[in-house]
Order: sequence, then C-alpha cells, then structure tokens
Amino acid sequence: STASEHLGRLRGEAERLAPDDERPHHTELPDDLVPADAEGAQALLRTANTELADATATLDTARAAHSELLHAHRTAEDSAGGFDETATLLRDLLRDHGAEEGTEDPDPYPGSLEEARQSAA
Repeated sequence: STASEHLGRLRGEAERLAPDDERPHHTELPDDLVPADAEGAQALLRTANTELADATATLDTARAAHSELLHAHRTAEDSAGGFDETATLLRDLLRDHGAEEGTEDPDPYPGSLEEARQSAA
C-alpha cells in the first residue's frame, strides 16, 4: 500500500508538471533498464536518486566555484580601474611637470651614494 501511495503521488506530480501541449514528452528506457517487477523499479529509482544527489552536489560545487570566480573577477576589475586612475593621475602630473618652463635640473648630491641615503633618512 505504501508503494501504491508513492506511485499515486508520483503520477500526480508527473501530471502536474507535464507540458500543456499534446506532444509526447517522456523518455523511453532502453530495454536493459526496463524493470521486470516492482523491486527492479525500486532499485532503478534508488539508483536514479543517488545519481541525482551526486549531480546536485556537483552542481552546487560548480556554483560555489563560479561565485568565487565572479568575486575574483570583480575584484580584479576594480583593481584595474584603480590602476587606470592612478596611471592617468601620474601621466597628468608628468605632463604638467614637463610643461613648466624655467625650472633647472636639480644638482646631484655632492657626496657618495651612501652619504645621500643617510642624509635622506
């Protein structure tokens, strides 16, 4: 009786989810998968449910990886935008600095490189 109730629920769900048009929308099982009896059908159902659970887990993993990749992509795009803004600012500063006339080249530090580093620190 439990199997009959389960079968009734499955039939009702299949009718509820079936498309409205008259074309057939079902899949025929290959001859080697057609169950010979109720036990065979239950075994096929268990196998199908196991495969569905595995596929669902794989899909969830793929969705999580996709979400991480999207986040990394957006972060990279934001970083690239910041880099472009900084590059534009530096370009403008260099152009403005080069446009100044009457500026003299700075004199080199009269001492050694080590002395220059110490005086800068």
